[in-house]
Amino acid sequence: MEEQFNNEFDNEVVNQIPEKRHQFNETEKGLMTQACAYVYSMSKWMKFFFVLMILGIVFMAIFGLVFACGGSLFSAVSDVALPVWLFGMVYLACAGLYVAPAIYMRRIYKAADQTLIANDNAAMVEFLKNNKSLWKYFGILTIVLFGLSITVFPLIGALVGLANL
Repeated sequence: MEEQFNNEFDNEVVNQIPEKRHQFNETEKGLMTQACAYVYSMSKWMKFFFVLMILGIVFMAIFGLVFACGGSLFSAVSDVALPVWLFGMVYLACAGLYVAPAIYMRRIYKAADQTLIANDNAAMVEFLKNNKSLWKYFGILTIVLFGLSITVFPLIGALVGLANL
């Protein structure tokens, strides 16, 4: 059952590649056609997530600047233990963390397009290298955020709790 699903999925993905994008000789056709189908599919998703990342960076930077610059106005109105400009700085830092993945995603879909259009092995290597770098970045970021959530965030919560006493 699962094998039948995979074959149907493979055929569906292979059929999505425009004919002009893959011209292989007969010895390469089987493996390369499937590989290019997956590269083509991944390229579309990378373009989509690249756009989402850029929008996220822009909105986070705008909110960060509003909170950082207008923090004194918000602090006068609200009765928050932490200064509002600090939240703005956190938003700006988070926006900065999203820049590197966005760059990697752009490189990935550009290399994927170059691989498919020109049948370029160097572009395929670049595609895989940037893909590895993207996931390595996410892995390191995940480890760092887990470490912060275990150590720093409880400490900040305790300090905010003590400040409200």
